[in-house]
Amino acid sequence: SWQVSAPSTTDPSPPRLDVDLSTDDYAGNLTAPHWQVSGSLGIPDHPLGVFAFEGNGTACGEQTTYVKDGVLGQVVVTFPPCPWQASADGATAPVNVTVHVDVWTVLPAIPPLLSTGFELDLSVGDGAADGDQE
Repeated sequence: SWQVSAPSTTDPSPPRLDVDLSTDDYAGNLTAPHWQVSGSLGIPDHPLGVFAFEGNGTACGEQTTYVKDGVLGQVVVTFPPCPWQASADGATAPVNVTVHVDVWTVLPAIPPLLSTGFELDLSVGDGAADGDQE
Protein backbone atom coordinates (compact mmCIF):
# COMPACT_ATOMS: atom_id res chain seq x y z
CA SER A 1 0.00 0.00 0.00
CA TRP A 2 1.13 3.55 -0.72
CA GLN A 3 1.37 6.33 1.83
CA VAL A 4 0.87 9.95 0.77
CA SER A 5 2.27 12.89 2.68
CA ALA A 6 1.05 16.28 1.46
CA PRO A 7 0.27 19.63 3.07
CA SER A 8 -3.39 20.53 3.52
CA THR A 9 -2.58 24.18 2.72
CA THR A 10 0.33 26.17 1.37
CA ASP A 11 1.36 29.82 1.36
CA PRO A 12 -0.14 31.40 -1.79
CA SER A 13 2.60 34.00 -2.21
CA PRO A 14 4.02 32.22 -4.24
CA PRO A 15 2.84 28.64 -3.76
CA ARG A 16 5.37 25.85 -3.32
CA LEU A 17 4.62 22.39 -2.06
CA ASP A 18 6.07 18.92 -1.71
CA VAL A 19 4.23 15.62 -1.87
CA ASP A 20 5.88 12.35 -0.86
CA LEU A 21 4.61 8.96 -2.02
CA SER A 22 6.10 5.84 -0.49
CA THR A 23 5.60 2.14 0.01
CA ASP A 24 7.65 -0.32 2.02
CA ASP A 25 6.30 -3.40 0.28
CA TYR A 26 6.86 -2.99 -3.46
CA ALA A 27 6.92 -6.48 -4.94
CA GLY A 28 6.82 -5.70 -8.65
CA ASN A 29 9.36 -5.52 -11.42
CA LEU A 30 8.97 -2.51 -13.72
CA THR A 31 11.83 -2.58 -16.18
CA ALA A 32 10.49 0.28 -18.31
CA PRO A 33 8.17 2.26 -16.01
CA HIS A 34 6.18 5.02 -17.66
CA TRP A 35 4.52 7.98 -15.93
CA GLN A 36 1.75 10.39 -16.81
CA VAL A 37 0.80 13.50 -14.90
CA SER A 38 -1.98 16.00 -15.44
CA GLY A 39 -3.49 18.67 -13.31
CA SER A 40 -4.15 22.31 -12.80
CA LEU A 41 -3.12 25.05 -10.45
CA GLY A 42 -5.00 28.14 -9.53
CA ILE A 43 -8.34 27.91 -11.29
CA PRO A 44 -8.95 24.23 -12.10
CA ASP A 45 -11.42 24.70 -14.97
CA HIS A 46 -10.20 27.94 -16.54
CA PRO A 47 -11.80 28.22 -20.01
CA LEU A 48 -8.47 29.06 -21.65
CA GLY A 49 -6.67 26.18 -19.95
CA VAL A 50 -3.73 28.42 -19.04
CA PHE A 51 -3.33 26.85 -15.63
CA ALA A 52 -3.44 23.23 -16.81
CA PHE A 53 -0.38 21.01 -17.21
CA GLU A 54 0.38 17.52 -18.41
CA GLY A 55 3.44 15.41 -19.03
CA ASN A 56 4.67 11.87 -19.44
CA GLY A 57 7.81 9.87 -19.96
CA THR A 58 10.06 7.25 -18.44
CA ALA A 59 9.63 7.03 -14.65
CA CYS A 60 13.34 7.00 -13.87
CA GLY A 61 15.11 9.68 -11.83
CA GLU A 62 14.07 13.35 -11.99
CA GLN A 63 11.39 14.39 -14.49
CA THR A 64 10.01 17.92 -15.02
CA THR A 65 6.68 19.12 -16.39
CA TYR A 66 6.13 22.81 -17.02
CA VAL A 67 3.02 24.88 -16.44
CA LYS A 68 2.42 27.16 -19.44
CA ASP A 69 5.84 26.28 -20.92
CA GLY A 70 7.52 27.14 -17.62
CA VAL A 71 6.13 30.68 -17.50
CA LEU A 72 3.72 29.92 -14.63
CA GLY A 73 5.55 27.12 -12.83
CA GLN A 74 6.85 23.58 -12.86
CA VAL A 75 6.23 20.16 -11.36
CA VAL A 76 9.34 18.06 -10.63
CA VAL A 77 8.76 14.36 -9.99
CA THR A 78 11.66 12.28 -8.66
CA PHE A 79 11.37 8.55 -9.21
CA PRO A 80 13.77 5.79 -8.13
CA PRO A 81 16.41 4.72 -10.66
CA CYS A 82 15.29 2.11 -13.18
CA PRO A 83 14.51 -0.70 -13.19
CA TRP A 84 12.10 -0.70 -10.26
CA GLN A 85 12.23 -4.14 -8.73
CA ALA A 86 11.88 -6.03 -5.52
CA SER A 87 15.05 -7.38 -3.97
CA ALA A 88 16.81 -10.32 -5.61
CA ASP A 89 15.65 -12.77 -2.94
CA GLY A 90 12.00 -12.00 -3.74
CA ALA A 91 11.40 -9.88 -0.67
CA THR A 92 9.55 -6.61 -1.03
CA ALA A 93 11.47 -3.35 -1.32
CA PRO A 94 10.73 0.29 -0.43
CA VAL A 95 9.92 2.76 -3.20
CA ASN A 96 9.81 6.54 -2.73
CA VAL A 97 8.53 9.14 -5.21
CA THR A 98 8.62 12.87 -4.50
CA VAL A 99 6.68 15.62 -6.23
CA HIS A 100 7.80 19.25 -5.91
CA VAL A 101 5.58 22.04 -7.24
CA ASP A 102 6.83 25.58 -7.85
CA VAL A 103 4.45 28.32 -8.99
CA TRP A 104 6.14 31.49 -10.19
CA THR A 105 3.23 33.85 -9.48
CA VAL A 106 0.76 34.52 -6.70
CA LEU A 107 -2.57 32.83 -7.36
CA PRO A 108 -5.54 35.20 -7.05
CA ALA A 109 -8.33 34.29 -4.67
CA ILE A 110 -11.49 36.10 -3.61
CA PRO A 111 -13.20 33.75 -1.16
CA PRO A 112 -15.93 32.60 -1.41
CA LEU A 113 -16.41 33.81 -5.02
CA LEU A 114 -13.13 32.55 -6.46
CA SER A 115 -11.10 29.92 -4.72
CA THR A 116 -7.81 28.54 -5.86
CA GLY A 117 -6.30 25.14 -5.47
CA PHE A 118 -4.01 22.53 -6.90
CA GLU A 119 -4.99 19.31 -8.62
CA LEU A 120 -2.57 16.56 -9.61
CA ASP A 121 -3.19 13.11 -11.07
CA LEU A 122 -0.07 10.95 -11.29
CA SER A 123 -0.06 7.40 -12.62
CA VAL A 124 2.83 5.00 -13.12
CA GLY A 125 2.79 1.73 -15.00
CA ASP A 126 4.88 -0.60 -17.09
CA GLY A 127 5.66 1.04 -20.43
CA ALA A 128 5.02 -2.27 -22.17
CA ALA A 129 1.60 -2.81 -20.61
CA ASP A 130 -1.75 -1.14 -21.17
CA GLY A 131 -2.71 -0.94 -17.49
CA ASP A 132 -1.36 1.54 -15.00
CA GLN A 133 -0.41 0.91 -11.41
CA GLU A 134 -1.49 3.96 -9.42
